[in-house]
Amino acid sequence: MRIVTLEDGQDLLEALARALPGLQGWVQGSGHVEDAELRVAGVGADPRRRLTGRWTLVTLSGPAAGPFTALLARAADDGSVTLAAGVLLAARSAGVSVAVLEAPPVSAESEPSSRRPKLPSTPPPGASWVEIAAASAAAAEDEDTDDEGATELPRRGDLVHHFSFGLCEVLNVSGDRLRIRDARGPGRIRHIFVDALRVIGPSAQDGKRLFKLVRKV
Repeated sequence: MRIVTLEDGQDLLEALARALPGLQGWVQGSGHVEDAELRVAGVGADPRRRLTGRWTLVTLSGPAAGPFTALLARAADDGSVTLAAGVLLAARSAGVSVAVLEAPPVSAESEPSSRRPKLPSTPPPGASWVEIAAASAAAAEDEDTDDEGATELPRRGDLVHHFSFGLCEVLNVSGDRLRIRDARGPGRIRHIFVDALRVIGPSAQDGKRLFKLVRKV
């Protein structure tokens, strides 16, 4: 287990992405944040809720690559306490510590497919249910590998649809780091690490290439 402390004033999500590049594991944190933005479930579209000022981060949790769910609390002058919870879209750290439970090392059973003997994707006649299940898993793995091998990476000027941030435009690419800006809404600029995500595409939208960025599983 690793403990990561985020300094005051840092963009919480960007700081976590820098501290945990490509890490597979689970994050659990707490502390205080300022000017948070949450997405909560709604009827139809999921609304966003902005929380100005300083809040206690009761809990922050999620996979290391995100997204993270958060529970926030703040006391009022009359002694009551306001609670807010949802998917964390933005916040500034006002003193946050997170514990990172890293995934176990890769075992022989989970070696990359290139180093494992291939199972036939089509079971032979009269195969047992074990052989059929193994063949189905091998076929699904081959399909995933083919998709990943053929995937291109976004370039400047492309569009990306991030699983948490929505539709964004790529402003700059530096190695595995993308600088993106909201294509709709307030035009917030963010930095993300593409190697921590699964890249799907491209397709076409508005005359530009469009990539889908989803969590790795």
